[in-house]
Amino acid sequence: WLHERPMASHGQAPSIKTMRAALRAAKIDFSDCFELEELTARFHSAMAMNAVNSVETLRLKANGAFKRTSYELAVRLYTLAIAEAEALRACDPARSAELIGPLLSNRSAAYRALRMPTQALADAREAVKRAPGFIKGHVRLAQALAAVGYSAEALEAADAGALSAMSAYAPGDEGRCAKE
Repeated sequence: WLHERPMASHGQAPSIKTMRAALRAAKIDFSDCFELEELTARFHSAMAMNAVNSVETLRLKANGAFKRTSYELAVRLYTLAIAEAEALRACDPARSAELIGPLLSNRSAAYRALRMPTQALADAREAVKRAPGFIKGHVRLAQALAAVGYSAEALEAADAGALSAMSAYAPGDEGRCAKE
């Protein structure tokens, strides 16, 4: 039911009939929604959950394609997942942001495997920008910078990733960080 995008045109909220039909199709109970706000909240929550599931399904398929060395397919699937995650921003901006950084990082790795360093670098930079605490993003940025010949910048990116990783732990957890 998400693929139908049950939204009214011109940015208007969907009708009550549309929301009920979508919830019914998704087999989500809304019998306890007596106010329009409750129904709307349930509808948006269901839309967000469906979008997250769609992103996760695409991500898993892309990861599988990457493992099978089908890098072009992986890029296409990561691109679709990124588009779905961007669309999710309308109803769940925090979850959208959480999903996009790792997806961009993974697509960067696929581009690098295809020997497309410029695209790999663009995705890696965007991944670090969107999810600065995601360590793999920093690793992918360092790899992409090295691939285009920016060795000094690659070392800086790797250092930034290491600092980001260490700051994720509470004081006194340094030993734990070193073991991982």
